Amino acid sequence: MLRGGGGILASLPYQLFIKCWKSYRIPNYMCKAVIVPLYKGKVSRQIGTNYRPINLLSVVGKLYTNIIIDGVLNETENKIWDVQARFQKGMGCTD
Repeated sequence: MLRGGGGILASLPYQLFIKCWKSYRIPNYMCKAVIVPLYKGKVSRQIGTNYRPINLLSVVGKLYTNIIIDGVLNETENKIWDVQARFQKGMGCTD
């Protein structure tokens, strides 16, 4: 929807994100998640261990989170030591 809406529609979340960034506050609706049990497809639906929880998050909250994560990764990309390789994209615990 953001892609199809063009600049006018994209400017609304941008304004919200700038306001959040400057005020150091995030609206509650961007932080809340609804936890839903998802059936794993095992034998019985009556047993609770045959379900796993998933979080349904706000799309606006996920977008804001991804922007912050990208900024942190870009800022720290060349500042992480080799011994911290597992925290870099594409690296595992054994690298």
